[in-house]
Amino acid sequence: MNLTIAREEREATLWDIIAEVEKEAKAKIPELQVLFFQPINPTPVAAARAPVEVLVKGADLDQVHAYGRQVREMADTQSRGLHSPYLDAVYGVPQIRVDVDQARAKALGLTVADVVGQIYYAINGGFTETFFNPGPMYYHSRLLIRYRDDQRATPADLEDLKIQTPQGGQVPLKAIADIRRDIGYDRIHTFDTLYAASVLGYYRELGLKETTMSLLMPAKMQLSLPKGYAIGPAGLMGTMLQAFNELQVGLKVALVAVYLLLVVQFRSFAIAIVLMMAIPLQGLGSIGALWLRDMAWSPPVLWGQVILAGIVLSNSILVIDKVLQLRRQGVERHTAIVAASTLRMRPVLMTALAVGAAMFPVAIDPPPATEQFRNIATAISGGLITSTLMTLIVIPVAYSLMDDFVSLLKRLYLGAPPQAEVAEEPETAGAAAAPATSSDAPSEAEPEPAAVGWPKDDKRDVRRRLGS
Repeated sequence: MNLTIAREEREATLWDIIAEVEKEAKAKIPELQVLFFQPINPTPVAAARAPVEVLVKGADLDQVHAYGRQVREMADTQSRGLHSPYLDAVYGVPQIRVDVDQARAKALGLTVADVVGQIYYAINGGFTETFFNPGPMYYHSRLLIRYRDDQRATPADLEDLKIQTPQGGQVPLKAIADIRRDIGYDRIHTFDTLYAASVLGYYRELGLKETTMSLLMPAKMQLSLPKGYAIGPAGLMGTMLQAFNELQVGLKVALVAVYLLLVVQFRSFAIAIVLMMAIPLQGLGSIGALWLRDMAWSPPVLWGQVILAGIVLSNSILVIDKVLQLRRQGVERHTAIVAASTLRMRPVLMTALAVGAAMFPVAIDPPPATEQFRNIATAISGGLITSTLMTLIVIPVAYSLMDDFVSLLKRLYLGAPPQAEVAEEPETAGAAAAPATSSDAPSEAEPEPAAVGWPKDDKRDVRRRLGS
């Protein structure tokens, strides 16, 4: 049954509705044994199974499900933050069991797989590999071939089902198999070639990791599993752990690659280090925002940090690149830093406002079916606020300190003059040579700004703004 109520038309949360329906159902149906709810997520992958999953696996099907039922009871009494827990298989389904006698089947040249395959295709059927166009159909299609309904309606029909032998003969199924009624499971799961049973549920108050561990730890401590049996996280938690490990490796490789690209672009190891400082600074705002809203750090949040890192790094490049261009025009370092921060403030703020316009609504009041993205949006929003401020304040300061450090190393090991003397040398030389030049000739004291791709009045505009 699908129940859909728009969030704008209700005040109760999804979990309040589930709790109310569950309470009323158990009150009106005392013999109710299995009842679980599955919230429909906006993505098919997320909606496939519940996110919290603890899996038990082993060689014996009944023993595995016995352990699974114990874990299911712990989910109700000992786990924290787990909602709507359920076992993925239900015992008590009437079935017809077919046990193939391997000795008799082998005498006829048959294997168990041959017998089971013929039973499956006789009952369920199989599609042909060739396409046909029988009337009154007007399109080509493959045909489903199986026994008629009246030939597979009763257990007696199953007993009389004809099994084809390699020699071309036919024998009834009851001649090579034991057929009986039984009670079993509605489905059988396997994991790593072993039988498996999973306890699944949804998390709300705590994060995915905390909720899964609140069920997994009591199960590990209280269940004495024999050799060949194991219990552990699975499903979305297992996928996220694997993705988290892969993401960490990818991040390391990406950071090294980005650093090398910055070194090649700016021809300086020091400038590249300054630019890379913007990436860890964004984490301060993300952690703070999650802490203020009592939200958990998770792998999806880390993916959001990867998205934010590109934005922060590009903003830092805008500022530092402008500083370097002004300094190549002969502008003093402090003046160039202040001017670059002033000139680049508008594009940096425009980028922050554009990203914030997309993330703030999801973080504060998410639209219907996007509640699970609130953590990612909150982390990106917090990181965006701090990284924008850090780009305009910390990165220029870090550049100034790094420039002093590099100048110190040059003076100690290369004997280079101080940075200030080098910056003022072109202007001093131009002033000294001015009396010897003709009044009609252009002055060589100032380099032509247009030579580096800047407007001619750009340098004068910078100095006019700073009052120099």
